[in-house]
Amino acid sequence: MTGRFKLFLVWFFGYAGSLLILSLYCFTRLTVDDINAVLGSALVDLTGVFAPYLTPIVAFWFAKEVIQKAAPLPQGPYQVAFICSLFYNATIILLMCALFILNASSPDYAVNQILELASTLSSGLAFLVGPAIGFYFGKTD
Repeated sequence: MTGRFKLFLVWFFGYAGSLLILSLYCFTRLTVDDINAVLGSALVDLTGVFAPYLTPIVAFWFAKEVIQKAAPLPQGPYQVAFICSLFYNATIILLMCALFILNASSPDYAVNQILELASTLSSGLAFLVGPAIGFYFGKTD
């Protein structure tokens, strides 16, 4: 398994895990009438937290000529990218788990507040993961 594929898995499962937690919360705490509106809006917000990083990872993954021409990278950049990615994804997943801890009077309000905080955290952590992912996936030689 290549380093690029391992990083892809970290980001994919970070997004999938967050989506699963969000879905479980919505299906257990919201009425049937509210699920579509809240989950639909929340999906857009959650995707916005992961898309800036997962999109280029997938794009570079499918850019076969870039990947095939790339020389093997030293372990240092991979380790930094992997650690930063794990930290980012773990932070967002733990934040999503907070939905079940909060005692909100309105579940849809709790979802909105958590996703607003996730967006803020994503912006705050961009300096860690953006350069690491950009360097690791964008490097061609």
